[in-house]
Amino acid sequence: QRKEREKKQITQLQDRILEENKAHLKAYGQTRTKLQKEKDRWFAGMRGKHDSLNVALLEQCFLPRLLLSPIDAFYCFKMLKFLHTTGRPNFRTVGLLDQLFREQRLTALIFQCTSREADNLGRFLNEVLRDLGRWHADKAVYEKEAFGTKKDLPGFAKNVDSDGKPAIYLEYEDFRRLLYKWHRLFSSALKTCLNGGEYMHIRNAISVLKAVVQNFPSVNWIGRDMLTSMNSLSQNDERDD
Repeated sequence: QRKEREKKQITQLQDRILEENKAHLKAYGQTRTKLQKEKDRWFAGMRGKHDSLNVALLEQCFLPRLLLSPIDAFYCFKMLKFLHTTGRPNFRTVGLLDQLFREQRLTALIFQCTSREADNLGRFLNEVLRDLGRWHADKAVYEKEAFGTKKDLPGFAKNVDSDGKPAIYLEYEDFRRLLYKWHRLFSSALKTCLNGGEYMHIRNAISVLKAVVQNFPSVNWIGRDMLTSMNSLSQNDERDD
């Protein structure tokens, strides 16, 4: 009888999970359809104002949301990908990432986080760096996902024509150099935090490093710099933790 009761409970749980999955899929489909209909109106009138649009998106949308929880951090990454892959008019993915990977912005961001928020920031940065690392490793993948299969995504366009269609794209080698620059600036921000002596700076930088360790550092000299900073901390910092 006990086995039958347990079996019944498990069967009911399975049915509830399947029903919940159906509801999620339905809601996901409806939301995606709604966003597709709205997309052309999102950044209307912002042609040629990419920097101000990207700063506004970062400061008012992405950064406040991604610090809330690990799920929100992942959601923000998926939203960034959605904006890119659906080819939002007047939205430049490369410009937004260039605004994000600025040494002073990252240093200030790491410093102002609570310990939990630093973990969430690291989760978001890890997803971004993993995706960019995939592109860095394979020219075909980069051109397919950055330009779109029909070469119609404006996210990595350098110039657009009068209709807003991409005219010139960021070439693969130029992208690789740009990603190297982002890694360098990210490492500079982390080094500033680790070597500054301020407790929350150090603690949050370590939290971010733990979160991105699968994808950063990926350049030898940056790895050596990080190691030097960490060894110096472990030998000279008087705090027990």
